[in-house]
Amino acid sequence: MGLSYLATNLEGKRWLITPEKTDYDESASTSAAAKYQTAIDKYISEGGKDGTEMKKMVDKKAKLLTEDGANDTANKANAALNIANTKKNEAYQKVVNIAKNTVGKDYKTQREFIRQLDIDEDTKTKLENSFDIFYSNEKVPSTSRWNPENALEAPVPLSERYKNKGDVDTKFYKTQDIQSVKDAVTKWDTAVKEKDLDVLLLYNNDENDFYRAHYADNSPKDKSIRAYKAESIEKVDKETLLNIDKKLITDITALTPEEKSASGTTFEAYLTNILGADEIKNTKKYGALAQNVLKDTIAELEKVKAQEAQWDMYRNLGGFAEILDLGSTLADSIRADVGVGGFLPKGKDVTNDLETQLGNITGMQSHVTYNWQKWFDETLTKKYGIDYTEFAATEETLDIVNAALKNALKTEPSKIFNETDKKFTKEFIEQAGFKSNEELVQFLGKQGETGTTLLTGLQAGTLTKENLEDQKTKLNKTIADLEGKKNRDLELTFKDGEKIPEEVAVEASFARQFIDEYLKPRFDYSKSMDEFTDYMNVDKEYKNPFQTTDRLTQIKDYAYTQAKQIEENLKDKTYNELYIDSNFDAAFYMNPVDEYANENKQAIYKEQIETINATWENVKKEPNQLIDPTNPGSGTWAEYAYYYGADLTKQRDFAALHYDLIGKRSKFDAAEDPASKLQRQLNKPIYDKAQSIGTVFGEFITADGFADQVLKTINPLDNNEGWKKIINKFNLDSDTSTDDVRDAIKASITTGSAQVIRNNIKELQELGKTPTQKNLGASYIERPETDTAATEKSELYNKFKTAGYKGTEQEFYSNYMPDTSPEDIKFLSSVTKGKIPEIDTSFLKSSDPFAMLDKISELESPVPKSTKKVKSDSYFKIGLDDEEEDLPSADSFLGDYASLFK
Repeated sequence: MGLSYLATNLEGKRWLITPEKTDYDESASTSAAAKYQTAIDKYISEGGKDGTEMKKMVDKKAKLLTEDGANDTANKANAALNIANTKKNEAYQKVVNIAKNTVGKDYKTQREFIRQLDIDEDTKTKLENSFDIFYSNEKVPSTSRWNPENALEAPVPLSERYKNKGDVDTKFYKTQDIQSVKDAVTKWDTAVKEKDLDVLLLYNNDENDFYRAHYADNSPKDKSIRAYKAESIEKVDKETLLNIDKKLITDITALTPEEKSASGTTFEAYLTNILGADEIKNTKKYGALAQNVLKDTIAELEKVKAQEAQWDMYRNLGGFAEILDLGSTLADSIRADVGVGGFLPKGKDVTNDLETQLGNITGMQSHVTYNWQKWFDETLTKKYGIDYTEFAATEETLDIVNAALKNALKTEPSKIFNETDKKFTKEFIEQAGFKSNEELVQFLGKQGETGTTLLTGLQAGTLTKENLEDQKTKLNKTIADLEGKKNRDLELTFKDGEKIPEEVAVEASFARQFIDEYLKPRFDYSKSMDEFTDYMNVDKEYKNPFQTTDRLTQIKDYAYTQAKQIEENLKDKTYNELYIDSNFDAAFYMNPVDEYANENKQAIYKEQIETINATWENVKKEPNQLIDPTNPGSGTWAEYAYYYGADLTKQRDFAALHYDLIGKRSKFDAAEDPASKLQRQLNKPIYDKAQSIGTVFGEFITADGFADQVLKTINPLDNNEGWKKIINKFNLDSDTSTDDVRDAIKASITTGSAQVIRNNIKELQELGKTPTQKNLGASYIERPETDTAATEKSELYNKFKTAGYKGTEQEFYSNYMPDTSPEDIKFLSSVTKGKIPEIDTSFLKSSDPFAMLDKISELESPVPKSTKKVKSDSYFKIGLDDEEEDLPSADSFLGDYASLFK
């Protein structure tokens, strides 16, 4: 009974319907007991009383009731069965009809009709199974299903086929993050979940066939789809640093100070390879110039000092002082006489000019005067920079062009002119060799059309690299034409330590550069000729950028410091992994360039470059060519590329593949040697440092520049810890001002003569006097810009000055308070500023200066603190005892007052 699909099509039929029986008896008696009850009732009504009979009747009725109940149950069951079977018979026909209406690719739709039949679930399942057999045979026959023979075999090199036949790896395939693959995974998983025969049967109910078919259909269109996971190219063994490779570093760090600074050493030769072959020769020329200039300067200074000493001797002889001071005496007399009438204005300049003019008239001067600036420009510069002025303007213009060109050649050029304040940047001004924007602008303005064009172009930012190169070429030609007119080279004697003196040829251009970059900065910064000579007169072992050094000496110190740092770094595993150890480097493999490699390596590198790059070009054109044309079993580049997941058009992928297949056997280098990396860690910073110094003359760092550089990054608010370190280093109070800290820093790196002359100048300026050779000595370099410095005055003096007092602060205290010590005045200044709030200082706010003077006698000054010498690590005090010591109190009026105004 039921419905079945005949796959064999027996008797020409596909479907066999065996109807269910629907005529089960539903009429069996269910009232026999009721009828028998009538017989019982009649017996009783007729007077029947036999107990035995009555019991028989009752038992029979009970039996009839049981039979009636059984019949009723059977009738109902048969009725239900007839109904159910009728539905089954109807369902059988409906399924047959559904099958007749099925056209294919509509399995789920037709199946849904079966699942909606009004029939029990067991029958539904059986009917669905029959329908599945029908659908599988007639709507998705084997002839229409995907044929595994259509599978696309993925490329696999012959050498790897023993473990990989190129078949799709279903487990891997499903993991690919490719949209079409992800859609396929969803499709298959859904078909399995929903038993979609249209999908399952099409691919033989086999998940592997489903993904094989997907790969075959989609991989030709999308090369990123892989049949199997790409294998990893064999890793290149990590190459680490050997102890012998560290020898360069350890040799440097083992040098003694004497060995480090010595000439003609292996260390020096190593550095000159970095700096250039001319470094030693140029250093020698520089040394010759410095020695000869120093010799001439000392000779001239000694001559002038001898004259000064002679004048001082005459002044100490009776009667000579009056004669020598005749000009000064007449000036004072005239000023006093005329001053009464008010015809001459008061002031130091009038007095000095008058004294000088009278000295010229009488032929008597009270002191030696010498124009050092004139001697520098007209004697020293002309001797060593022959025809210096003829080249000056052109070479200074060239310096500007070179500074602009250097900026233009940067990867990211910076602005050299600030549109906001209409000024050139500080960095550009310094690179061009000028002190200020105004100086640079004025210079170019005096250079005619060339200067004006250059200035306008620099300000507007319109000059290209080509424009600047063109100007540079023209300026160099102008200089070359001037050079060609006559020989201006120098022959100078040079003595290097205990060695025999030798004659050194110095080109004129080098000498002019020496004047511009070495002499001028030191002379311009010097306040006296003693200071100037100090900047040149430095023992070889004490060379430093605050006085005199050379680039080679600086680089020796720098290289030693770098080597020490690298030696420490090499102890760190992470440092080695990041910067030293060698792993495969595709860029290096394709183009191995290593300036530190030996000749054998260089020969291999040449072959490596030619071979690899030629092969790559061929492979990009024809990837299906054999790796080894002489070996058919070697496999093609395309096979290996697929096997390893490499893209032959990408340098990185091709390089790794080539190294794995060919490079290893050919002994090609996969990466730069760790020894070379180590050498670069040392050499590059040395080279960069040399470039930042710029010339063989080394750096000249002024005390002011150094102090500003230190304080630029240290602020009591922004960097309190750094500020505390500075304060502690110089033994200063916690509330010390920035200016005082700057002075302390400057003092720690200033030569003795520089410190002395600057202190003396400051004292004179604070007393309202102009520094001159008369009061500072013939070594002092008088310059027009030297003037009275703006110094802080006490409140008492300011009150009197406001009231009309015309004298200096020194004269005020000498005339009105002769017994008041400098400490008293300093105390008054502190009180005025509110530093001692417990004392009533309201009288200092009085508008009557004499009322203030009257009250001062009521105050007592505090005991002054003892002055401590600041301990420093001065470059210029090497060899001196720098232990702290008590300094005596100032023993002169001038010295005392100078200390008050600091």
